[in-house]
Amino acid sequence: MSEVTASIPVTSDVNLLVSGLIKNPAYCRKVRADCTIKIRYNMIMLSAQVTKYFWGDDLSVLSWEKHREYIAQTILEKGDLIAIKWLLKKTNKAWLKKIVAAKKLSPKSKNFWKIYLD
Repeated sequence: MSEVTASIPVTSDVNLLVSGLIKNPAYCRKVRADCTIKIRYNMIMLSAQVTKYFWGDDLSVLSWEKHREYIAQTILEKGDLIAIKWLLKKTNKAWLKKIVAAKKLSPKSKNFWKIYLD
């Protein structure tokens, strides 16, 4: 994991909070028009449409490289069409078949994915 320093024009505190760049609302109120924020980039970042399924997880440490099975399992169980399309772009069907067989999914989800991936 590498750190990148980026200059980001701050248009509103809400945009930064929603995008996940700033987690602390108190700090967000102190930010001026232009600021430098250190952002940690994982090798493959999670899409904004996918992060909503990981509301209980610390997104700053959730990494595709380290947690790909957990991420795939969660998306296969709870994901919408956008999240599924994202997952299918990141993986292949053979790998997803292994995840469906090995991970704990609801019987309904497991059956659906077995049929879909064959």
